[in-house]
Amino acid sequence: MRLEPAVQRVRVCRMPNFLSELTKGEQARLLEELNYMNLEEIRGFCSGHGIPFKVMAEHSDGNVRATKDTDRKPIVLARVRRYLMTGDVGQPTRIPVEIVREEGPPSRPGPNDRLYNRWYAREHRGVIRAPRVDRRPVPERRCRPGARDEVLDAR
Repeated sequence: MRLEPAVQRVRVCRMPNFLSELTKGEQARLLEELNYMNLEEIRGFCSGHGIPFKVMAEHSDGNVRATKDTDRKPIVLARVRRYLMTGDVGQPTRIPVEIVREEGPPSRPGPNDRLYNRWYAREHRGVIRAPRVDRRPVPERRCRPGARDEVLDAR
């Protein structure tokens, strides 16, 4: 499996453990206050230190490429904390080849069609607004307050 050059660089970027110079209280405060950084600040730190925050996808040709998606804030913060404590940048989130498709979804997915990565995105309106096969009201126990039944019950 071939990796993009950026992914190869991420694996070798290490930093000495500078947290050891802080007291235990200062370490705890620093790691806690990371929660108050905004995503732009976090991603800037990650980019500067080689910490992965983009989601990678395996493709059928054996390549692993970055997607346009990024990890959620708690996942990226966990990587930053790990990096600060150990100097290890960790591995990027990787979507397996079994759920990655280059082609788009069908315009009207059927009840037995499988959803692949990014097919639920806004640009694929046919998937988001897929009609329910059964137009009976959705039972009360299956609905969450504020949720749209077309998305919850698109089977």
